[in-house]
Amino acid sequence: MADRAGSASVTSCVGFEKRFDPLHRYAARLIGDGFIGETRLVSVDVLTPYAVDDGYPPYYYNWTSDRGAGGGITVQDLVHLFDLIRMLFGDMTVTASDYDVVIKEKAVGPEPGAERRMCDADDTSVVIGRLRDGALVSIASSWSVHHGEGHRWEIRGSEGSLRFEPDGRLFGGKAGEPLRELTAPGDLAPIGGLPDGGRESLRRSLITTAHPTMIPLWATMAHDFMRLANGNNAATVLASFDDGLRAQELVEAVVGRNG
Repeated sequence: MADRAGSASVTSCVGFEKRFDPLHRYAARLIGDGFIGETRLVSVDVLTPYAVDDGYPPYYYNWTSDRGAGGGITVQDLVHLFDLIRMLFGDMTVTASDYDVVIKEKAVGPEPGAERRMCDADDTSVVIGRLRDGALVSIASSWSVHHGEGHRWEIRGSEGSLRFEPDGRLFGGKAGEPLRELTAPGDLAPIGGLPDGGRESLRRSLITTAHPTMIPLWATMAHDFMRLANGNNAATVLASFDDGLRAQELVEAVVGRNG
């Protein structure tokens, strides 16, 4: 699909809506402007309680627990994380990884005596990689842990640091200064705006939970796609089929390495 879209010179789009969160875009701008200097270490924890809280679909056996059906935290969640890393820093490579099925068996539903099935899709994984400039990346992910709050990023550079907190806040600071909360400028606001500066949409996008605050991100993604399709080549963070292919190749580098 990526090759055919490229050969036909048509606009392509993959639904990586997290690119359009204003705080993600602001972090990309800061990194591009040299705020952190040379990247030295990127550490990400992706910890959620989906499989231990009956309010979420992965608590029960369904396609999320079936590797053959496309389930698993690497395929479902880390593909978005890999894309964000590529948006922020450029391409990355996977140098080592491992994963596990922590919860081996689940009921198919909440009914007493419901059938139980064995799970074969990963619910916990660890990935080590390198950015294109050689900086190390470490990712620890699980949706089978108690007290999982979402995603936490630690981005360390030669001149400063950035941190995404699970509650949806972005912090940053230059070397020798304390970290302070950062607010995305208005020109990065999605269609419809976000009254809290993107904090709630970021929190929701980091834990991959559907919520009305995500609608502006999807709307902006659709708007940019239509604008490009109509010949307006203004700057956008829209993910193309090529971006989607590369993110999937990183997923395959994890599941294929350990499959």
